[in-house]
Amino acid sequence: MALAMEVTPMTNAEELTVLEAALTSGAHPSTIDNAIRKGVLPVRWSFGRRLIKRSDLAAWSSARESRRPHPRRDLEAAAHGGAA
Repeated sequence: MALAMEVTPMTNAEELTVLEAALTSGAHPSTIDNAIRKGVLPVRWSFGRRLIKRSDLAAWSSARESRRPHPRRDLEAAAHGGAA
């Protein structure tokens, strides 16, 4: 006789693990780790896992995008002889 087990996620819909945050934001997990280590991205610990609020991830991602250079735009502008 097989036992039925209900599997529940370790996090709720409002929190993400570091790997989930990386997949959601498009950042590398080490980039997420660095932001956590620097205190830029707040986390809470639960059962040995770092959990990140979706709202905190969104704010961090937005700030990161606003200060990140856009190499593709720069390359396209250079190819067309203009400035970005």
